[in-house]
Amino acid sequence: DKLLQVLINLLENAAVHGPNGKKVWLKSYLASPGFAHLVVQDEGEPLANDAFERLFEPHTRGLSVKSKGTGLGLYIVRSIAERWGGEAWGKPLEQGNEFGCGGGVRWGGGGGRRGGDDGAGLEALSLGFLSCATASVGNSVSLPC
Repeated sequence: DKLLQVLINLLENAAVHGPNGKKVWLKSYLASPGFAHLVVQDEGEPLANDAFERLFEPHTRGLSVKSKGTGLGLYIVRSIAERWGGEAWGKPLEQGNEFGCGGGVRWGGGGGRRGGDDGAGLEALSLGFLSCATASVGNSVSLPC
């Protein structure tokens, strides 16, 4: 499932590159009917604005890498988001960094895009993510849900 792939890649990115013992926030929300944003924020040292775009390129890794990897995680997130008709981004926060993506959400066997109606299914998906809103970061991520 591509949504799970995006979620894992964003959380793993925060766990591997974020500071040990700090919190990571996972947030999701409706940007508009049928279009959701999934965001991971950490408490790490804010990166320079010009560093983010490079991190979405294939086989690119951060400067303070703590583990082995292919450097494809954020590239995959962006590729999936673009296939959903959306985007992926990174940006510095006052205390930390944010990586996220947004795209259209497809439902069930029909594969049609849901939009314009009450959006209840997407709201339930969003609330499901919000119930797992924080995690401590060491060498792994665990969600209290």
